[in-house]
Amino acid sequence: VHGDSLRIRQTEVMKALTKGMLHEVIDYCGCTGLMMKESKVESEYTKAVPLPVSLFPCCVPAPYFHHAIKVQPTINTLVEKLARDHEMIHKTLTPFAGIDDFLKRLLEISSKYHSYKHKQDVYLGIIRSDYMLSADQHKLQMVEYNTIASSFGVLSDKLNSLQRYIFQRFPELFPKEFSIDRVAPHNNFISNATSSFSTCIEMYKKKRGISTGDKHVSMAVIVQEGERNVYDQKPLEIAAFEKYGIPSMRVTLKEAYENGKVDPDTGVLMIYGKEIGLVYYRAGYTPNDYPMEVEWKGREMLECSMAIKCPSIDLHLVTFKKFQERFSNEEYVSKYLLKEEASKLKDMLIGFWSLMDRTPEIEAEIVNAIKTPEEYVLKSHREGGGNNYYSEELRAVLEKGIKEKTGLENLFLMRKIHSPTVNAHLFKNGEVKYTEVVSEYSRFGTVSYTHLRAHETLRYLVCRLLLEKKKNKT
Repeated sequence: VHGDSLRIRQTEVMKALTKGMLHEVIDYCGCTGLMMKESKVESEYTKAVPLPVSLFPCCVPAPYFHHAIKVQPTINTLVEKLARDHEMIHKTLTPFAGIDDFLKRLLEISSKYHSYKHKQDVYLGIIRSDYMLSADQHKLQMVEYNTIASSFGVLSDKLNSLQRYIFQRFPELFPKEFSIDRVAPHNNFISNATSSFSTCIEMYKKKRGISTGDKHVSMAVIVQEGERNVYDQKPLEIAAFEKYGIPSMRVTLKEAYENGKVDPDTGVLMIYGKEIGLVYYRAGYTPNDYPMEVEWKGREMLECSMAIKCPSIDLHLVTFKKFQERFSNEEYVSKYLLKEEASKLKDMLIGFWSLMDRTPEIEAEIVNAIKTPEEYVLKSHREGGGNNYYSEELRAVLEKGIKEKTGLENLFLMRKIHSPTVNAHLFKNGEVKYTEVVSEYSRFGTVSYTHLRAHETLRYLVCRLLLEKKKNKT
């Protein structure tokens, strides 16, 4: 369901667009930072343009919405406990390291971290779980989860504010009984995430014996060169400074290494002469972020320091798709979750198989996928999206892999979630288009934890639903 379910008056929308509504939207985006940099990033001062958005909120049936709320702490717990099981992480991923140098390097850093005498035992995770509404199963089903550089949290807050503003500014578009607080409740990602940053900085200070009132400990935000998505990142830094007095700096992995050092006696990380208490990764999740050896040296330096990481190297590793496959294994999950917790998660899972393990069941799924490719998605084992195969391309990849007996080992076959298509008013490039879309729903959760006690969860913070628009084929 979508705007149609809100009974938005299409005729009135078109009238409003001709009477200044479009200018209101453009100005609101510019004034509140609902923006992105243009694709050609020539300098850090490159022109910013309004972010493509849906003018009206996307709806999800209330029972599914509340179930996603209840499940997020379970996902937090499972991912957290997996990240603390160092031996299991390496046992699970080592077979893939032989065909993926990127993963191999991450595992090597993980091993070095665990042998480091000043390793930090406290970590922060900002975990985003993505779902789609299944038309045939009548429930939300998991697409994936992300543990590193989880994006769109800030922009979801700002989009929520834009949609609420439209409701208040143009009430004639909506039925009189329409309640914006029920359909588009406030998002709280910025306040919750920055509260977690503050918690971690205070934990770092306590471990270092630094006074709570001391404001010199900084946060390093690791970003990509020529970052376009700064408007989804910088507001967190501003809010952390204004509310908690946490100074921050934005650096690439290369800049961090060339301008940083770790004290061999204390493990304290200094970058540009500033002590770093928290490293927040908004980069480092793709091989493209490591074009040269210096970036790998930068990542290793950060991990093998006393600074708290968001996420830690092991929490990053847990985002690889092999672990998502394991979520469906009740015996495996029972090592980390209580039976009641596991049952909450199981209801949201869908068929997901590693093509490295060619059991008779998986062989049957491959044959079925070749016959009916529209019922499946073929995915890379890395987090980050954009590496999927659909329909005829999926069939061609599978047939080639079977013929050549190679090339499928690092791929995962997933049952496709058939989500209902609905109409939406999409704003992009200064125009509004009324078109069909499918929606992806995401849930954020944050958790800080320690390796010192396996059962100790220090903090849970859960944010409201993030709404994204996807094209039909995705």
